[in-house]
Amino acid sequence: MNNASAIRAAIDNGLARVCRVRSDSVVVVQEDEDEGSAYIFDLGDGSSLYLRGQEYFPDLESSLWPAGQFEIVRTKVDRLLVGVFAGSEPVADIREVRMSEMPESFWFADVPESESILPGAPTEVLARLAHQQAERGTAGPT
Repeated sequence: MNNASAIRAAIDNGLARVCRVRSDSVVVVQEDEDEGSAYIFDLGDGSSLYLRGQEYFPDLESSLWPAGQFEIVRTKVDRLLVGVFAGSEPVADIREVRMSEMPESFWFADVPESESILPGAPTEVLARLAHQQAERGTAGPT
């Protein structure tokens, strides 16, 4: 489905929401095939921003990713993604985790939703997600 006209109308009418993020550290769960990576950004206040999927990558190939500063822009109506816009500042601390280190059910989980703010530092969130998914079982969707 092509959402270009709806996105253009939202921007023209000032109906876009910008989520600005600044982070010094991130945990990246690397994609295994083509499902996109997961990112847990430290927000510096005891909480983390959780992103998961293919859409979380800057529109410009020249942009750093993950970045220490970026914006996620969505329309206010229907929450259509306008884009991810990254600055040129790198994240100081990046921890990478292979998909094989996570429970098989990690990518099928509906909870937490992407763009959720979760309590805890990125490593705490990662440990909690791995534990919760393992408890729910390793079977994929039915």
